[in-house]
Amino acid sequence: MDASWEQVIRDVCVAEGDEERDVAELARGLDAPQAGRLLLYRRLVRGNLEAVARKLLPRTAACLDRAENGFGREFGAFLAEAGTRTHFLRDIGGELVRWGAPARWAGQGYAPHLADLARYEVLEFEVGIADVAQPPPARAELALDRGVVFHPTARLAHFAHAVHEEEHDPPAPRAVALLVFRDAEHAVHTRELDPTLAPVMERLLAGESLAEAVRAASARAEGPIDDALLAQVAQLLAALAEEGVLLGAA
Repeated sequence: MDASWEQVIRDVCVAEGDEERDVAELARGLDAPQAGRLLLYRRLVRGNLEAVARKLLPRTAACLDRAENGFGREFGAFLAEAGTRTHFLRDIGGELVRWGAPARWAGQGYAPHLADLARYEVLEFEVGIADVAQPPPARAELALDRGVVFHPTARLAHFAHAVHEEEHDPPAPRAVALLVFRDAEHAVHTRELDPTLAPVMERLLAGESLAEAVRAASARAEGPIDDALLAQVAQLLAALAEEGVLLGAA
């Protein structure tokens, strides 16, 4: 296959509008069998890529399909403007969302929760497939002067909509901090954090000691630790230990 034919194949995968017109333009100078194969190639490759993206982002696809800007049209625009750079089909969903959210999908004409929903679906998927190293050793008991060891898949993200509540469609416009993690059986879980506890978790995930994290979240750089906040944190950490995301003290 020569270089010109390879370029035609690359171009035809992102052609927009009427397929027959696009292929006729791209395949100018080719004979009829070649042009026919080109159209078939476009349908197969474009169709397979879009089908994978739909499977990875089912709620995002459903949201787009309810509006004038359907998922197929958005996927075509993504291929035309950015295109996929990955060798792995599993990454196509993340590439699409990084292209569309938040700038494009937060604009007029799109559902207000679309960008958040897409980001959340990608986060769930990436936590589910994350290839993580062996967790660092952890002590059994927590201590104020030590950090906390979490499962390496743990991620904390903020959203302007309660996108984790799948029973509500559309999701409520409510600011949430969501801890997403994978348990020992590789099941993905999402836990909504209380607004007062989210800053503590952010600092613990960043490696700060328990005392440092609680003091910073309560705006007390010095002096005694906020006992009420510490009690809330202890209750949360106990629950996370039961769920397998908290492994112990650093």
